[in-house]
Amino acid sequence: MSSAIDRAAPTAGIPKVFGIGLHKTSTTSLANALYTLGYHVGGYFDTSAFQSEQQLRAHVIHEANRFDAVHDMPWPAFYELLDDTFPGSKFILTTRDSSSWIRSVVTHFGSRPIATHEFFYGVPTAEGHEDTYVQHFERHNEGVRRYFAGRPSDLLVMDIPDGDGWRQLC
Repeated sequence: MSSAIDRAAPTAGIPKVFGIGLHKTSTTSLANALYTLGYHVGGYFDTSAFQSEQQLRAHVIHEANRFDAVHDMPWPAFYELLDDTFPGSKFILTTRDSSSWIRSVVTHFGSRPIATHEFFYGVPTAEGHEDTYVQHFERHNEGVRRYFAGRPSDLLVMDIPDGDGWRQLC
């Protein structure tokens, strides 16, 4: 399933941008901003159709080649692969306070099983597994910051709900 943001053809001459913040961290707002700036933006896709990690990783690369920018799940799980495959790319970690994040996740997804979430979090639903989701959220954000620690020009961290916006992005 592709995002409604999937529009137009890839744009030559602009660096790829990978939104690697987890869902419910203003990823759609980021995608809309990138679209406004002229990026061809791709979004969510389902991980359940892949029989192996190798097939999934090949699909990630294939899809990343189709777009100037991507956002939403499961892209955040592949930031190291994307960085290795697309040197010179830029990465944006959208984040927010973990307690407001998990409330939003549970409100939006509840007890509905989502294969891509199970792939990332290791549990079938948000509701009833809030602690697991928060642990993964915090571990992901920490891991991204650590991975890009010596490369500040490659990673932009944005807390859009806390007021980050056009000034930080541009």
